[in-house]
Amino acid sequence: MAKKKKEAKKLNELEDEARAFLEKMNEAADADDASIAARKPATKKLAMLPQVLEMLAKKDMIRPLLDLELLSVCKRWVQPLPNGSLGNVTLRHRIIEAISGLTGETGVNASDLKRSGFGKVAMTLYMHKSETPAMKKMLKNSIEQWSRPIFQKSGNMKDLERVQASRRDRGLVGIALAQKQMESGSGSGARAAAGGKTEDDLQNIISGQSKAANDIGNNRVRVPYSKGFQFTVRPM
Repeated sequence: MAKKKKEAKKLNELEDEARAFLEKMNEAADADDASIAARKPATKKLAMLPQVLEMLAKKDMIRPLLDLELLSVCKRWVQPLPNGSLGNVTLRHRIIEAISGLTGETGVNASDLKRSGFGKVAMTLYMHKSETPAMKKMLKNSIEQWSRPIFQKSGNMKDLERVQASRRDRGLVGIALAQKQMESGSGSGARAAAGGKTEDDLQNIISGQSKAANDIGNNRVRVPYSKGFQFTVRPM
């Protein structure tokens, strides 16, 4: 007798299953947060990890999970602890590896990253002084992968570093340079000097406010600098 083919679940059934599962993930995160506050071992997320990986391997569940804020929940699972230190490395590794594997039409997109802030946490971990070399390599690859559709280029990490360097330099000469280029009619140059849409999108989606990423695990004194001058009438 032929085996009866399993019927595909309807969208509302997938959404209900995704919603219930994400609630369990949040409960595990809440329990671990309470344990950390009480200075007790936090093991709920790690114990649930195999179930999470199994769920993320189901192709029909990917988009319902993402639409119901999977990345926001995963952000809670991998972000640094309240004191700035890093949590369990196995948990970070397996979750970020799984998220990086959610590609294709139903996979992670720029809207998911921007809405959840997961890209910002990935950048924070990448820049953390205590992150392991292996994790930094994985995070770098993930950030480049998520940057690629924004840049519409190779997504090389050097592009991201160029954006950050451009924003630093802009504090000194960007305003004056943008004004000069606009006066000469170079619209594209002005947009590049003033921080074009592509660079702003990357900064917002991948790293968010870079100050937050730099501050975690880094207590260096910041030296203020001039933002340059902007003249409406050229000085004599």
